[in-house]
Amino acid sequence: MAINFSETLRKIANRPSGCETTPKSETGKTLPYRGAAQGNHVPEPVRDGVSVSDAAKKMEEARPGEDNTGIYRQAAALARGLLGRDLREKENDIHELSALLNKMIGFLRRGGEDIIAATFEGAVGNEDYLASHSVNTCVYSIIMGLARGYDDESMEALALSALFHDVGMVYYMDLVNKPRRLVPAECEEIKQHTTKGFELLRLAGDILPKEAPYAALGHHERADGTGYPNGAESGAIDEITSIVGLADVYEAMSHSRGYRAGLAPYNAVKEIISCKSSYEYALLKILIERIGMFPPGSIVKLNNNRVAEVIKLNSQNPTRPVVRMLYDSDGRAIRRPELLDLASNFGTYILSGDC
Repeated sequence: MAINFSETLRKIANRPSGCETTPKSETGKTLPYRGAAQGNHVPEPVRDGVSVSDAAKKMEEARPGEDNTGIYRQAAALARGLLGRDLREKENDIHELSALLNKMIGFLRRGGEDIIAATFEGAVGNEDYLASHSVNTCVYSIIMGLARGYDDESMEALALSALFHDVGMVYYMDLVNKPRRLVPAECEEIKQHTTKGFELLRLAGDILPKEAPYAALGHHERADGTGYPNGAESGAIDEITSIVGLADVYEAMSHSRGYRAGLAPYNAVKEIISCKSSYEYALLKILIERIGMFPPGSIVKLNNNRVAEVIKLNSQNPTRPVVRMLYDSDGRAIRRPELLDLASNFGTYILSGDC
């Protein structure tokens, strides 16, 4: 059966407000979720439903000549050195990071599918957990901010707030690195990372945007008041904090940790939708359309039993991205790149996103 996006949105709008699902965060604690028309042209040869020139264009857009993933790696390297307790001594590095994030914003504004794909290919070892989680959350936050129409100043504030949202975890890395789920007492202890992060970022002064301490403090707050540390509700949570919070939980659920495997992105989105009252609807819709269901780099199975890689999103129809065929219906590797725009080929659809 094809994945029904209309049904997905209906669930967001109509599900009762009670939330029974209690997914686990990156630390093992139980989380209460928070919340132009084309001109005429001469017909061209087609292959698998995509014209030759369109296929080339889509591939070029999805795999630009410049190695955009280098920006991701540079940001992760800088984050490893910056996520600590002495931010006032790292002002020059923070300025370097800010310039790099502005460059990343530019690439993501133009598409940046390879950067999104890189977030699912990063290191997940204990020593890199905080850096990779922070940069991934930053990437997803940037995408949501762009969709909300933020200006350059607000985008920079959002990006830096997202990058430093979990800085308070530096006090609890012994708990983060445990190869098991945390017991209740440990869960309560690690919740203090929000207030610790707020204090660290406030002490950093004006080298970071004024929004950053509040994103650190409130990224586990939820629109329905079920979050922590203050149980704030929708009207009391600023939008940057809400964006970072949603990006944070999506990242945590869709990535592996030492004690458990991550969910496939589509399943992570389904879990989040099951607690729709904990999130702002506008942000949840952006997550589904721009990032979450089948992000670039996802390996999917089609209804014709072929296996493909998602290379470009379709925000107007998130269940029908552009894919590149990897294996035929008999499991044989396809040597020549074959592209298929599922939005233009309704007979073919994604059967499973769990490959």
